[in-house]
Amino acid sequence: MRKRLLLLIITLLCFSVCLVLASCDNPNTDDEKPRKEIVTVNFDTMGNGEIESIQVKNGEKIAKPQDIEKLGYTFEGWYVNDKKWSFDSDTVTDDITLKAKLTLTAYTIEYVGLADHTNPTTYTIEDEFELINGSQEDYDFLCWCEDEALTKPVYKIEKGTQGNLKLYAKMEYLPLEYNLIDVSRNCVPEKIKEITADIRGANSK
Repeated sequence: MRKRLLLLIITLLCFSVCLVLASCDNPNTDDEKPRKEIVTVNFDTMGNGEIESIQVKNGEKIAKPQDIEKLGYTFEGWYVNDKKWSFDSDTVTDDITLKAKLTLTAYTIEYVGLADHTNPTTYTIEDEFELINGSQEDYDFLCWCEDEALTKPVYKIEKGTQGNLKLYAKMEYLPLEYNLIDVSRNCVPEKIKEITADIRGANSK
């Protein structure tokens, strides 16, 4: 009887040891996530339309969806966290969300007819600012215009404006008499009158 009991105990101990060893050799534990056969790819368009989620086999590549279009912005690509997704080489191994990356487009402003000014030469669709008058000797600066004929004045770049701009300086030539008085502020009035009279006399001949 005792021998049978001892044999049973030994058998149970051997079985327990075998179970422990088997669990150590098995890499799949309860704490590890099982490998998914089918994974889901979601697309975050940042509020610019909708792209339906897709499901693919684990380890497969996915087709590139349509680019996102937004006025005043440049589409930089699809990203997972800070990494740009390569549709040519990257494969999907888990559920992911691809997020569209958009950056503000920088437009240029060209100023024609006047170099002396302090206005910005670039802007974005989110910018808004007043245009600063330029200056040129012997001229009175009137305004900036959006047309070469100088019939459409522009005083401010409004938020929401887009596209490269070309602005033309509209100026008025100051009469010589006005220039003499403006430059010769330290002259006595009688001397200015004499100079002006001499000029008028010369022009009348």
